[in-house]
Amino acid sequence: MQIREIMTTSAITVHPESSVAEAVELLSSHRIGFIIVSSDHQPEGILTEGDIVRMASEGLDIHQEKVGEHMSSPVFSVKEESNVFHAYDELVQRKLRHLAVVNEANHLTGVLTMSNFISGMGVEHVTELQTIGEVMLPNPVTVTEEMPLTDVVASMSRNKHAMLAYSENGVSGILTSRDITRLQRENIDFSAMKMTDVMTSPVYSIAATAFVPEASVLMRRHNLRHLAVTDDRGRFAGLLTISDLARCIERKYIDFLRSVVLDLEKNFKTKPSEHMALFEYNPNAVLSFNEAGHVADANPASILLTGYSRQDLLRMGLSDLIPESEIEKMLDAFKQAESGQPGSLQTQLACKSGRKVTIYLSLVPIIIDGKQSGTFAVMHDITERCKTEARLRKLSQALEQTAEAIIITDTSANIEFANEAMGQLYNSKAAELCGRSFAALISMGATFDEEVLATVLSGNKWKQELKLYRSDGSDLPVILSCAPVFSSGGKVTHIVAAFEDLSGRRAMEEKLQYSQKMEAVGTLAGGIAHEFNNYLASVTGNLYLLKKRLQEDADLIHRISSLEKESYKAASLIQQLLTFSRQDSAEKKVFSLPDLIFETQNLSQVAVSENISVKWDISSEYLPVYGSKHQIHQILINLLNNARDAVEHLEAPEISVSLGCLGDDDSLRLRHPEFGSGSYAKLTVADNGYGIKPEHLNSIFDPFFTTKPLNQGTGLGLAMVYGAIHSHGGIIDVSSSPGQGSMFSILLPMNKSIPVMEKQFQATVGKEKKAVCVLLADDELTVREVAKELLENLGYEVIEAENGHAAVELFERNRDKVSIAMLDMVMPKMNGVQAATRMRDLNPELPIVFITGYDRERVLADVEGWEGIKIMSKPCHPEDLSMAIRGLLN
Repeated sequence: MQIREIMTTSAITVHPESSVAEAVELLSSHRIGFIIVSSDHQPEGILTEGDIVRMASEGLDIHQEKVGEHMSSPVFSVKEESNVFHAYDELVQRKLRHLAVVNEANHLTGVLTMSNFISGMGVEHVTELQTIGEVMLPNPVTVTEEMPLTDVVASMSRNKHAMLAYSENGVSGILTSRDITRLQRENIDFSAMKMTDVMTSPVYSIAATAFVPEASVLMRRHNLRHLAVTDDRGRFAGLLTISDLARCIERKYIDFLRSVVLDLEKNFKTKPSEHMALFEYNPNAVLSFNEAGHVADANPASILLTGYSRQDLLRMGLSDLIPESEIEKMLDAFKQAESGQPGSLQTQLACKSGRKVTIYLSLVPIIIDGKQSGTFAVMHDITERCKTEARLRKLSQALEQTAEAIIITDTSANIEFANEAMGQLYNSKAAELCGRSFAALISMGATFDEEVLATVLSGNKWKQELKLYRSDGSDLPVILSCAPVFSSGGKVTHIVAAFEDLSGRRAMEEKLQYSQKMEAVGTLAGGIAHEFNNYLASVTGNLYLLKKRLQEDADLIHRISSLEKESYKAASLIQQLLTFSRQDSAEKKVFSLPDLIFETQNLSQVAVSENISVKWDISSEYLPVYGSKHQIHQILINLLNNARDAVEHLEAPEISVSLGCLGDDDSLRLRHPEFGSGSYAKLTVADNGYGIKPEHLNSIFDPFFTTKPLNQGTGLGLAMVYGAIHSHGGIIDVSSSPGQGSMFSILLPMNKSIPVMEKQFQATVGKEKKAVCVLLADDELTVREVAKELLENLGYEVIEAENGHAAVELFERNRDKVSIAMLDMVMPKMNGVQAATRMRDLNPELPIVFITGYDRERVLADVEGWEGIKIMSKPCHPEDLSMAIRGLLN
């Protein structure tokens, strides 16, 4: 079979000295994709629509440019008497789309394209059965509808494919090189146009899972050269061109056709015999139907597929081989074939053995001398393909649905696939990542090729911690793991990369480090506080005693009272340190948080100036929390004071306080991994003040950190808040930026349980006139001496011990005399709790006052469930001590 039998004889030509505008006129009017440039009937080059696109992108005036300056040369040519398969080899091996056909004198007589080869040979039914997804251009570059036309043309020239307009609703239009040629012919000003002004809409589409023959039918029916391809979810996945279809003729079928043609040249010279050879030697199963619709013949491949003999098949029809539910679809496909257009459907075939195979059935009209004489039913066994596709769909769904961010790239690191998790990590839609460079997403720079690509393309895995650059300009710490994807031949064809977001882990690590730092500072603060409290206990006790003895000297009394006041202020400061370090724990119980906030609202009016607008939004619902009312009250006062200081110099200062219920919150959990399930009471204090600088945010809870002027802040207010909130099992969340104000949110776990009422302890007291004897134990001599004198001034008899062991021995000797014990918590040889336990063994109803310089929480834990006790912090005021003793005795 010679080339002259299938070539296009009416080749359109243009002279090299012609203007490009003349060539554009010919291309557009004849609706062809290329034009042969010839001189003296001899081909010198070729000018394509792609060349016109390139010139348009460069802004060249086609009226001033010569064809010879822009043609591709030399043009490849073949002799018209050459074998068609020689021409096919030229097209494939040289990756060409066009060949010039010349005679013996090298004069141009026609042109040959892959389309000529397909239509002239009539071989669409012997192509390798492939899906659209296997042959399409995946993830082509797309543009927006509003993109300037000049930018669209530049992208088309750079990427060498038609441009598809893509929006949230999918593909909305297409612009092809043929459109650009037409616009050049019409002298359109590209700079004044947008994509939406010139694109063709709507765009025909086909599923990636459809087969190539279906695309061929669709293109031929609507005279198309491009189809948009969609995935199984209807999302844009690629672009299919007519050239892609031409490449579907696999080498084994060309070899088959070559053998058929050689056989025909030897034995047959008629069109019917040509069709018979194609039928007999076809590697696919083929049944031949006559004009009446009966099976006229069955080729050997169909006998192998079905298991029936040729005689059996001649007595049967397709309706005997496929399910009854598919017969109507088959009849429609037959009608389509009878009209001259191939029809197709996917169905099940029942073999003689009872096995069911899945087939793709193509019904191709038999045309002899321009007249239809029957139909070929070509059956492709796609059973294994369907199983593979089902497995691939599962894998695809797994990739899409997995929580791990994954991309797949080609060997040049261009992204072809990104799952939804990757889109979320990148802060965009996954589809927007396709077509982008993998290297541009990560902090590797120029080392990407030599480190990542070289490693993975050599067949090895690669893993490293680095930064992912997100679409909004931010970056995330990630662990990137890359691995090669191999073909069946062992060649690396793709790269799969997984990203593990480390931001949550980093946040937890930072919180752990901060917690460890605060714990260390707290331990130090607790130790210092214990010593200070001992000193202050001695100082305040002596001051109290001095006041008692110098009542007649008013001036000295005033000075002593002033010293006493400052000492208790120092003690209050120490209590803040203890609260921060969580070594002090006030009495906790279940209470209504809104009730407490309402009480604080009235008290806060004294602390906040009248010119500051304070807005309160307090929930009226019952929000029970378990904690210390005193500490929660102090937290709110501290936050209000800070907000007041931040806004007091503004013209329109505002503070807002809100309280409500908060359920599950994923965004909060990202910032605070310790945020648990259940309901939380959320207390928020916000202001419109000067805000907090970013570099200060990590330090605001550190003890003694303050940005206030000298003598205007201790730096312990927020440290106390931090310690108190954490001792309540709560969370404090801060958001602030300079000039935008600050917002502190306190989250306390709600407790729906009913508080247990404490049993009243009934101390056994002797006769009313019996003297009250206090057993006092403290290892600090000065503290013990002052405490003894204070108690004696209050009318009590005191016996003292220097440690816990001595106290127990003293109690054993004076068990009937001692009415109440007053024990320091920390003492050598035996601490206060251990001594109290021994004493309670001898007298289970002995009232006890524990005195502690720190670690109040541990005292509470050690004596949980005890009755008839009181825990007091050093230094305690003599009147408070007296009330505590009387309360326990009465």
